[in-house]
Amino acid sequence: MLIRLSEHFCENWLERVGNWPNRRLIKRILKESVPVHPCRNLYDENGSPYRIFAIYWHPDIDVVIKVDEFENRAVTVLSRENYEQRNGFPGEGKINEPKKRKPDKKGRKALLYRRAKERAMSM
Repeated sequence: MLIRLSEHFCENWLERVGNWPNRRLIKRILKESVPVHPCRNLYDENGSPYRIFAIYWHPDIDVVIKVDEFENRAVTVLSRENYEQRNGFPGEGKINEPKKRKPDKKGRKALLYRRAKERAMSM
């Protein structure tokens, strides 16, 4: 299997893993990796085609590689650096409180009216 490396993949590999990738290295890593999800061509409800890339995880070097298996192209790579940039994954560690919604205009007017009425009655 001849695998091509996209420009995006090469840039991300250099940034996230630290060296310039070569085809032989990536092929070996993919052979040693755990396949997480196969590559699929799917269609949405309108009949428009889209593709889901295959996902491979290599536990020793702790990277996830997405591959377009129909075009034999490595598309992108994710590493521990992505995890650290996000400060963890959703649902892990600190729980973010939901943002308080501002009342809509009707609710805001009603709130202001209620406050004015309460002030008038307390005088």
